Amino acid sequence: MRQNDVEAESLRGESAELDARSAELESAIAVLQTGIDHLADTVKAYNDMCAAGEDTQFYKDSYL
Repeated sequence: MRQNDVEAESLRGESAELDARSAELESAIAVLQTGIDHLADTVKAYNDMCAAGEDTQFYKDSYL
């Protein structure tokens, strides 16, 4: 019985570590997704400006 308790405690510890790592990865994914969304908005704005014949020098200077 004692062996089962030790094993169960070990598994709980591993589970807690995996939960913490999962939360870290989810946070990193959220940061990356925010960056992707920002870049997608920037590309859309640039394409809209090009389609409208507007000056895009700001985007060229900032991103290229």
